[in-house]
Amino acid sequence: MRHALIFFIKTCKILFQEHTTIKKTAYLRVNLM
Repeated sequence: MRHALIFFIKTCKILFQEHTTIKKTAYLRVNLM
């Protein structure tokens, strides 16, 4: 159970990092247009 929780937290962190990266690239793309 504890291992599942750690895995879940790690997955959430990775997804959050990817989401912020997508937001940054989208923001930069809008500024360049």
